[in-house]
Amino acid sequence: MESGYHRLWTFATPKLLQMRCCSLKGNWNLVNFKDRFYDKTWLFQLSFMADIFQKLNELNLSLQGKQTTVFQACNKITAFKRKLDFWIICIGKREIESFTSVSEFVSDNDSEMFQDDVFEELV
Repeated sequence: MESGYHRLWTFATPKLLQMRCCSLKGNWNLVNFKDRFYDKTWLFQLSFMADIFQKLNELNLSLQGKQTTVFQACNKITAFKRKLDFWIICIGKREIESFTSVSEFVSDNDSEMFQDDVFEELV
């Protein structure tokens, strides 16, 4: 299902944020924050969170509208809860096909780097 919003997070976004953080030398929190964009584990977790929030946004958008009944909303929420359980199992098995940002991040980086401890933190 293609939604009508633009994807704000891309893999070029960290570079833009790094440039913005570097230009704000007076604010130490932002300058230290830019170091996170060199941490592959942190970026992996961030891409996972981006996927989860994308899925939550899609659920939120599907619940809106004058034609949506309480029964439809309840069914969609129940289905989403089941998907969460399914996604937990998938992450436990290291299957990341359901997560587009994570899949893209792993394919762009060294997939061997993401060992069991990184996946265990997600579950």
